[in-house]
Amino acid sequence: NGGEHLDALKRRADMAPPNHQDPENLYTFYRSRGNARYELNRYNECREDIRKAIVYDKQADIGDGALYQRLAELELLAGRYKSALKLSKTAMRITGATTWRRGPYHAFQGRVHCRMGNFLRANLAISNANTAYKRIPAWARTSKILYGGIMDMGTQNDILAAEAEILEAQGEYTPAHELRSMAFNYHFSKRKMKPVSAVYARMELAGNLLCQGRLVLAEKEARIAVMEAVRAAGKQS
Repeated sequence: NGGEHLDALKRRADMAPPNHQDPENLYTFYRSRGNARYELNRYNECREDIRKAIVYDKQADIGDGALYQRLAELELLAGRYKSALKLSKTAMRITGATTWRRGPYHAFQGRVHCRMGNFLRANLAISNANTAYKRIPAWARTSKILYGGIMDMGTQNDILAAEAEILEAQGEYTPAHELRSMAFNYHFSKRKMKPVSAVYARMELAGNLLCQGRLVLAEKEARIAVMEAVRAAGKQS
């Protein structure tokens, strides 16, 4: 049930820190609460939790590279592109990602380079992401990935978003529309677990329609996105 899952997400996001001082347990708590806050659009609170999780991760010697990638995503949203790149590369190194696991990292880095205006590096990163995607072995394509979904679809979606972004940055809105639609369909299928991610995917689709001059459809998608955002994250969204 979507409502029940959303309520559970909100409870996780509002949990009080535990009284104990065990680093591993504190790492688990702040990681869990931070990720819940991320999905509810509470990015400042999420950033604080993820940074605390990194501190306790180091104390417990866990080596969770996903924490750095989450922080990289927050830096991208804040427009701190150099920091986002550095954190994403750190995440890839800590995770020890083999070639076929590097697709999401390369795709993300492609989006960062695109926003920095470096299309050459963006295209190279996306090419590396596609190479990694093609090398995912059959047994791993249906394996679970962090934050929901499976590796095959998750990696493909990250690449779609990066390819759409670079097309739009160069004014190619029509070919980007198909990619935005595919990315939105993926996020919509995960909306119970990741409600705000689905909202952002819909807004990106609306932005694409706007740039094509398809104003009625753009407004329709944007209005739905606003309603979904308020339902998921409240008025502060």
